[in-house]
Amino acid sequence: MQRLFMLASCILLATLCRPVQAQESASAIQDAIARYRDGRPADAIERLNDLLASPDTIGVERKARALAETYLALSYLATGRQEEAQAAVERAILTEPSALAEHADAWPKKHRAVIDSAAARLVTDAIRLYDDAEYERVIDQLQAVASLDGIVSQGLSAEVHTYLAFTYVAMNRLDRARHEFQTALQANPKLTLDDEAVVAPKLRRVFVTVRRETLSRARGRTLRNTFWRSLVLPGWGQVYRGQHVKGYGLMAAEAGLVTGAVIAVRSFIAARNAYVRFSTDEALVIYNQRRSIDDVNTAVQRRYDRYASSARRANVMVGLAAGFWGLNMLDALIVAHRDESRSRASHDQPAGLTMAWEPAAQQWLVKYQVMW
Repeated sequence: MQRLFMLASCILLATLCRPVQAQESASAIQDAIARYRDGRPADAIERLNDLLASPDTIGVERKARALAETYLALSYLATGRQEEAQAAVERAILTEPSALAEHADAWPKKHRAVIDSAAARLVTDAIRLYDDAEYERVIDQLQAVASLDGIVSQGLSAEVHTYLAFTYVAMNRLDRARHEFQTALQANPKLTLDDEAVVAPKLRRVFVTVRRETLSRARGRTLRNTFWRSLVLPGWGQVYRGQHVKGYGLMAAEAGLVTGAVIAVRSFIAARNAYVRFSTDEALVIYNQRRSIDDVNTAVQRRYDRYASSARRANVMVGLAAGFWGLNMLDALIVAHRDESRSRASHDQPAGLTMAWEPAAQQWLVKYQVMW
């Protein structure tokens, strides 16, 4: 009975001490961060290493330990110890990647590559685990790296999500695999499997299906974006498609036509007002100059002619501006459709028999391709 009481007392004491230890550790971490920011990275390294090596750190929450590893890496970089910094980054990612992500702004641009390098090493290790069929460990490790999307390079993000998809296919979790392939294609729209000839059929089927769906959605978004840009501003759709010379040329031409149309409309309004508002007083002034009613009629006819000719010019300029606007939209959509057709042809190779003459070998090359 006495032993049971002593055991319960120890457990209670440990439970009560844990929040105190956590608070002390958090305070120590903040103190080390302050030393790093004050330009004393060597002091920060000593403080953080002592903290992380302490048995009391086991009771500290994962995010606090990851924060300590993050600033330990920054302190190592400040003292030129890149290998130790990369190892600290790896530990931070595996412990709690959100802590590293939340403090990404603290990383100098010249040191951002260290995060990529550490993440790439973790991906390489995960690939080894994948080859050993340790799928649960692969998922845990790659999901930790995937939490850094937007911080690591897009190429690395695509690789991470691709191997996550491979792992989910191997575990027969096809819905998750499709989602990971979609994310990988968003990071790298030109993603392909390294050697499709040796990729398992099940993997290839899922990837090809997702790629087609993703490209189809992307084509729809691209066509809509091209249309609305061309509708708002002539040439904008062409610029969006990458045809900068044509796009800016269309903008300049449309600006000239619109300016001409505005000038022509203003001239038409002035001529119309001059004709419509021809008053009796003006007629009397003209008549009294030479006592001739013909002079009055000539003045009225001259104003009418100016009114009619300015109306024709305004109609022509407005028609040209509107027609050019419509042609710009048609051209943008034709360019978009042609580019998407080329993209589709580059991604989806036709099945069946193909023959091509090879001049160097002086023979026909025959290939039969099956899509499965």
